[in-house]
Amino acid sequence: MEVLIVGLTIFFGAHCYSAFRSREAGSDIKERLGEAKYMGIYSLVSLLGFGLLIWGYSLAQPGQYLFVGIAGARDVAVLVMVPALILLVASQLPPGHIKSLSVHPMLIAIALWGIAHLLDGADLRQLLLFGTFLLYSLIDIPAVNRRTRQASSAGNSGAQSTPKLSYDLIAVAIAAVVFLALVYGLHDWLFGRSALV
Repeated sequence: MEVLIVGLTIFFGAHCYSAFRSREAGSDIKERLGEAKYMGIYSLVSLLGFGLLIWGYSLAQPGQYLFVGIAGARDVAVLVMVPALILLVASQLPPGHIKSLSVHPMLIAIALWGIAHLLDGADLRQLLLFGTFLLYSLIDIPAVNRRTRQASSAGNSGAQSTPKLSYDLIAVAIAAVVFLALVYGLHDWLFGRSALV
């Protein structure tokens, strides 16, 4: 369990620092180091934390459930993962209507993923993993809103692309393929547990 906790601390420590660091001229570490150097260090630290949390989760033994899920939780969780996957894929594509309307598609997707995996109940390692991702996504949404407002007031909002329906269709198609793959064996192969059982 210690490795999982260390991994979560490093991974989310880096993300929280990035989310709440000063962006004022002269005190922004990204500005002082240069974008390439800052992003290199940030990426390495994040990858280290992510690797440790995956390894730590695999090392941690399943324990007694801290709470029991709601009735029919697994069916609900599977349904919740549909919009989560669509939003996650949409977040990585140029703007479609899904990405534009959701504003924070990746953070919402992570929150839905966390909720879906906690609906069925959780032991300590599951609560730490899924709960931390869920908590971070809920904290980061207002932080991103604040940064966006500050950038807009400073005149750094940038040009907005016109949303295209084609990107929505691509997001839904890719998400559907991933969803079916997870349901029909990929989840079991990757995580040792069927997505449906």
